[in-house]
Amino acid sequence: MEAELRNAVGRLRVDRDISALERIYASFKRSIYVTCLRMSGNAADAEDLTHDTFVEAYRAIGSLRSEEAFPGWICRIAANLCIDHDRSEKRKRSAAGLASAARPDPAGETDGGPAGLAGRLQAALSELPADQRAAFVLGPIRRMPYSEIAEALSCSVDAVKMRVSRARRAVIGKLGPLPDREE
Repeated sequence: MEAELRNAVGRLRVDRDISALERIYASFKRSIYVTCLRMSGNAADAEDLTHDTFVEAYRAIGSLRSEEAFPGWICRIAANLCIDHDRSEKRKRSAAGLASAARPDPAGETDGGPAGLAGRLQAALSELPADQRAAFVLGPIRRMPYSEIAEALSCSVDAVKMRVSRARRAVIGKLGPLPDREE
């Protein structure tokens, strides 16, 4: 993490400086949004979850151990909010009697190419259990170290490896054959 950003995190921790929060938001909003989008499968929900992540980070900044831990800490907040949101949505669907939990992005519903693959990936992710989806999004997609994922999800590194492995098998099974790359 760059020095200016580390200083902003420090100012937010000590002074609860709003301009520091704005700097942090500008630096992290895209990666948090992408994480929320992959975990929720819905752009509107991802926007709300991204906003909620920064509100919660501001509220809980006192629990941050050090400025260097901020990227993993805010990612953990986003992942936990997404998992809670997923549970809430499942309860709503169950109460409404809806059978399907899948919410693929209609923008990626083409047969081939990157857009079609992205839509199929999102559909496959939406069918994973929340714990596997979180581990898969944070690991293979976000490339977060397993030790940080374990801390974010409050589980062991071995549990993260198991969740990623199971998620990878399920996603590959759902995606089926991948299209040939055009040269």
